[in-house]
Parts: sequence; structure tokens; C-alpha cells
Amino acid sequence: MNIWESNNSTDSKQRKIQSIGATRWWAKELALKKVFGDFNKPENSLYVVVIDTLEKIEKNDKINPDTRVTAKNHKDNLLKYENIITAQIFLKIFSITGPLSRYLQTRGLDLLKCNHMLETTIEQLRSIQRDFISIQEATNTFLRWAKLELESKDIDADIQEHFTNVRRRYVKKFYEEKSIDEQPQSPEERFKISTFNMLMDIAVEAMNNRFLKNMDICRDMAILDPNNFEEICNKKSLPDNCMKYLSAKIIKYNSTATSSQLKEELLSFASNWEKLKLTLEDTYKTNYDLDLHIIEDDYDDEDGIDTGAYCALATAYQYLLTLPITQVECERSFSVLKYIKNRLRNRLTDDRLESFVIMNMEKSILNTVDNEEVINSLAAESSLLKKALIY
Repeated sequence: MNIWESNNSTDSKQRKIQSIGATRWWAKELALKKVFGDFNKPENSLYVVVIDTLEKIEKNDKINPDTRVTAKNHKDNLLKYENIITAQIFLKIFSITGPLSRYLQTRGLDLLKCNHMLETTIEQLRSIQRDFISIQEATNTFLRWAKLELESKDIDADIQEHFTNVRRRYVKKFYEEKSIDEQPQSPEERFKISTFNMLMDIAVEAMNNRFLKNMDICRDMAILDPNNFEEICNKKSLPDNCMKYLSAKIIKYNSTATSSQLKEELLSFASNWEKLKLTLEDTYKTNYDLDLHIIEDDYDDEDGIDTGAYCALATAYQYLLTLPITQVECERSFSVLKYIKNRLRNRLTDDRLESFVIMNMEKSILNTVDNEEVINSLAAESSLLKKALIY
């Protein structure tokens, strides 16, 4: 760390290498960008600084031999052309999937926008699925920049500019086989087939399996979002194919939850939403200057609208509220738990620990609670607390 800070004396706090966390979605992208920079833009990377630091550790006689050998191995791996071009592949993938990953971690995400971003991300991945030339161009750009930086700082590091020739593996021809297994001739072609094509195919297939099969249910969930009720009221109609997928899922729980019934109830529910969401106090404030008979009529209408009026729609909401959209909240709860139940608080009871976790995760609700009400509530539990809390 002393050698690292001496190489980054002007900006030691900002120029840090990012550790890769197992539970942080963005950790791998940020760690890779710290060392190699952005795709086709290596100017802000720490690659040259890392190479310089590792070389100084390797040549420092005061450091133990194991550390020096480890530093040499890390430096040699970073100078290999195969590792540099592999890093450029992942930088290209992260540049496409990164915005989607960050949006999926936000609170209160819009499912409709999420679907659009998913479709766009998958299309972009498919468009570069066999574009190996752009990866090579980005790698050459990185190599030109790295060589100039290494020469300007007099760093004696031999960075590779092409694939190393490895002896081609001979595949034995088995009995009764009519054709010989054809192996790629050049190391570049072997890397393109075995690494680049495979990585891109895995990325596209993973996106399809994880997201595309759930897009139908996500669309139906988005149309049930109250934020979209204004658009539904303006158009006064719903798409013909909506609610079909959701209806097929919940029809076994409610025989009346057909797609046509769900659309009919949703149109009515969306048109009445502005009044249905009003509290009793808001109702009196809204109708304060109106005639008494109008107030009574409106109140009767609202009182008659309950889950019985929207039976199929209520089943749909109950079903959808049990489906987790992402795993972010679950992972966030474990992150909160790690900070609350530390080694100094390892004897917290389950009830108290649960209360602390809920308060930490729902800070927006906690900030609206009046402290005086909490104190008065605790003081009312016993005379001892009353003497201690009430002055």
C-alpha cells in the first residue's frame, strides 16, 4: 500500500482499486473499469499504475519472496494479450448490461420501462454477438495507449500485442469415423470460437432465460400499476392481448378471473381511482362547499365500491403482490443485517433484531414518526419509564 500510495500521491483517495463483492451486482463492472477503463476509452484506467506498482514490489528486496513472486505473476497475467482482449469483451458486455442492472436495483422501478430496457439490452447484445472485429479494434487502441504510457514513465514491461502460438491439439480419429475433426489453425480463430462466441452466447441465452419468459407477466403487472391509470382513462380501452397471461395463472384461484372480466374491472377501477384513493378526511375537504345531498350521494357510491365489486381484480393484485420482481430487497436486507448484528451486538434477541432491521430498511417511514409520540407511548407502559422519560 505504501508503494501504491507513492505512485498515486496526487490522487490517492480517488484512485483506488475496487474489490469484487460476491453480493454486489455492480462490483465486477466497477472493478474491471478501474483497471482497464471504459470500452475503447482507456485514458482513465489504472492499468499502467498497477503494472508499475507490481513491478516495484517484484524488484524490492525488502519484501518477502512469496509476495514478490505473487506480484510478478499478477503483472505477467495483466501483460498477456489474451487477458487484455478478454477484459475488453467484458467491458463491452457491461457497457450494455450496466444501465439495466443499475435500474433493476432502484426502488419503485417502473415495470413498463423495465420491459423496454430489457428488450433494448437483449437486442444490443444480439447485434454484437459475432462482432469480434470491434473487440480487436478496442484492444489495439488500449495497447497503443498502454505502450505510450509505459514508455513515458520508463516502465520496463513487455506487453504482448498478439496471441502466442500454442501447439495445435491433435484429436484422434476414432474407429469408423469418416471425417477428421477440424481445428482452427490460428490462435486468434481459436480464441474467437472458444472464448468470444461462447461468452456472447452465454450472455444472450442467460438474458433470454431469465427475463424474456417473464415479460408477459411483467406487462400485465405494469398495466395494473396506478401510475398508468391516467393513460388508461384517456384511451378508455385496453390492448386486446393484455390480461390473457395473468388470467391463465389465476383462473384456478378465481373462476371469474377471465381476461375480459379483468379488463372490464380494470377500466372501471382506473376511472374511479382518483376518488377511491381518497381518505375520509380528504373526502370532506373536497366536498366542503358542495350541497349536502351531493355529499351523501358521493359517500354512498364510494362505500359501495369494495373488493366485492372488483373480485377478479382483487385476486390478480393478491397474486402479483406475492411475486418478487428482483432479489434486490432480499440482498439489501442481508447487507443491513451485517451492519446491525456485528460482533458487538451478537446477543440481540430475534424480536429486537427484526425491529432494528425494519427501521433501517424503512427509513422513509421512520422519519415521519413523531419522537414525542414514541416517548409518550413508552412512558405509558410503566411508572418507572414515566419518571425517566416525562419531565
